[in-house]
Amino acid sequence: MLTSDQLIARVQELTAQLEGVQDFQARAVADELVASIMQLYGEGLERIFDELGEPGASAADVRARLVDDGVVASLLLIHGLYPVDLETRVQEALDGVRPYMHSHGGDVELLGLEEGALCRVELAA
Repeated sequence: MLTSDQLIARVQELTAQLEGVQDFQARAVADELVASIMQLYGEGLERIFDELGEPGASAADVRARLVDDGVVASLLLIHGLYPVDLETRVQEALDGVRPYMHSHGGDVELLGLEEGALCRVELAA
């Protein structure tokens, strides 16, 4: 794991390399990607600090609201910090569509997860 000084140096090194890319379109896409990622993290940090600044909120309440916040939840997922496991998230998603399936005489069941990402479901009529 890199120290903060090493991370800063690495960012500076990569920025210099990016500026040297001759393909204007590739450089523009990379610049936009970096800007978008920075904006995502900035928005996430702002939301975290807003939640932390709420007077009288318990740590559990703050944590629950942050997990429910789409931007913060995305950042937590990216870094493997999301407090709800994948199977539970998939089950919750299926529970959300189940009433629609029932209204059409069907159902959906989670058969399993493979390699932590591949999800097998069964649709029943």
